[in-house]
Amino acid sequence: MAPPKPKKNPEELSAFKRVGRFAALGLSEPWQVALLMPSGYDDFREVAESVAEAAAQEKAVIWLRPVGAPKASFSSGVPRTKTLMADYNGYEVWTTVFGDTAEWVPRITESQGAHYLVQPSIYNGENNFRILEQVGDEWVGRLRPKYQGKPNYLAAEKVRDKVIQTLPKALAQAAGYIEQELSPLVTRDRLLEAAGVPGWTLEQVLEETHLPASQKMADTTREALHRIAAFAALAKAHSHRIDRPQVAPVHITTWPTRMGRLPYTSTPEQRQAVLEAVRDMAQPTAMNRVLVGDVGSGKTTVFATLAVATCDAGGRVAILLPNMPLAEQVHREIEDAWPDIGAVLVTGDTHRSDLGQMALLVGTTALLHREVGEFNLVVVDEEQKFSVEQRQLLAGTRSHMLTSSATCIPRSQALARYGAVGMSILRKSHVDKTIHTRLWGPEEKRELMAELRRFLLLDQQLLMVYPMREAGEDMDPLLSVEHAAGGWERLYPGQVRILTGSDSDERKSEVMADMRENRAKILLATTVVEVGVTLPGLMRQVTVAPERYGLSTLHQIRGRVARRGGEGWCDLYSPLPLKDKQRTKLEAFVDCKDGFEVAELDLKLRGFGDLAAGSTKQSGSDDSFLFGSPITPDHVTPMEELWQQVGSRR
Repeated sequence: MAPPKPKKNPEELSAFKRVGRFAALGLSEPWQVALLMPSGYDDFREVAESVAEAAAQEKAVIWLRPVGAPKASFSSGVPRTKTLMADYNGYEVWTTVFGDTAEWVPRITESQGAHYLVQPSIYNGENNFRILEQVGDEWVGRLRPKYQGKPNYLAAEKVRDKVIQTLPKALAQAAGYIEQELSPLVTRDRLLEAAGVPGWTLEQVLEETHLPASQKMADTTREALHRIAAFAALAKAHSHRIDRPQVAPVHITTWPTRMGRLPYTSTPEQRQAVLEAVRDMAQPTAMNRVLVGDVGSGKTTVFATLAVATCDAGGRVAILLPNMPLAEQVHREIEDAWPDIGAVLVTGDTHRSDLGQMALLVGTTALLHREVGEFNLVVVDEEQKFSVEQRQLLAGTRSHMLTSSATCIPRSQALARYGAVGMSILRKSHVDKTIHTRLWGPEEKRELMAELRRFLLLDQQLLMVYPMREAGEDMDPLLSVEHAAGGWERLYPGQVRILTGSDSDERKSEVMADMRENRAKILLATTVVEVGVTLPGLMRQVTVAPERYGLSTLHQIRGRVARRGGEGWCDLYSPLPLKDKQRTKLEAFVDCKDGFEVAELDLKLRGFGDLAAGSTKQSGSDDSFLFGSPITPDHVTPMEELWQQVGSRR
């Protein structure tokens, strides 16, 4: 069966014509294969000289020749080819290779001997070798690069073959491109010295990354290329400062009075955050500020105060929120605190024709599909839920922008970290709370359920978050809200509510009201409850299959607990065994105590995307230079001194 063809927009189609399926890896020109980073290396440098030497290793490369005819079989439906082979010294060993027998039988039969990567084992007291692959003569005694492909579309082996075939012609052009991009800032020799490879050329660094003489050399050149790309990222981050559009200044004076009308006392951090934004908006260049505060730190107080005070100054404001429950909540809080401002809630059911004349609009993505006019200030709450294009569509080129999040997307975190955008930070919560986070494996299910039953006996509320509303044909039904609902309802009749993204706005409001007014004890939900929703009585939540979520989502869900203070619990339950990479990520998350740590971990794991002012890439590798490998703060740090020396002249 042929692999499915991906849908392509015009730009992707043009790239596909030039680079074929490599367009799926982000490439648009053939020479960019030189910038496609290996994901690792197969080490074929050591070759076992005998069966006995190979048998003592976990895996080994060894030369073998067939002694007898290969025999094909299909035991348990798995095709395999079994052959008696011998090493250089004539010592024999039985070998088995799994896979297409029509390919392997003639290959072994016609061979006078070849190098194989084998996995030794003992069967009936005798050595047996499982053949993992035949190693081409060109790779024996060398490190062979590995590249990521696209499952069912572009095989990793095809990627390697194409890279090696194209590399000789691509090196000079790729090196020239990098030098041309950075030459206005720094000389090649100075750049390479800061990157840790003094005396090299860019072509040598690129070639050694793909075809290294040793693992140490590969590590050195890979790090050098990432540092060079990180230096370019610093230059791109700087473009946010010099490319900001001209806008009408807004002189805001009423914010202290507006904040004083709140039913609680604001914190010094909240007042400072408002003041920082007020100063930015008084300038003739567009504000681009990030408001970062952990869950429960009072971000809504800051941006709502700023929004209302902007309206007092004659401006128009839009507040964009990721879902209906949160939009209703923020609108309700503004109306309760400042009823005179006349804030308008905009949802999918809003069909007013006068939205363009209203001073303050609070809504979901419905704002993007209505005639709303231009704004002086656009506030985007939980920015990770929106694309760069969506944010820019509402803000246009004439608006100040304030984005808010408990855990910044990697790109915003990096831009703020390197001084490209302003950042206001709220570190203190209004309440004292402690949330205990624990990772549970499939073998601990009984223990977890016993804990939850004891917890519910205390007349407490519980939130269960599942990855899916309903199970698909090839999906585990245990991961769906609808499947779980029956079991919970049998145990706690009348106390269970369901909330998913496909529910109507009216249904969502009813469910949230039941939980807030304590008419229900257990809420089964998807990530629709992830952001901003306050359930005063909620002290425990369980996320099922946490490996399926990003770190920001996990932290936001955790933030639904203990919103009014006290001791809460966040349980991460994986019904299936975790892979090593998944476990490492989740264990690191468990150790994160606040959103700042989560954002830094996310930035380190995913990279920060393309930092250019016009880019829309929010995480991953900086695609102007490297493909297939993210740039992280660890790569930037060694280049910051060089940037401070040369960037200050721009």
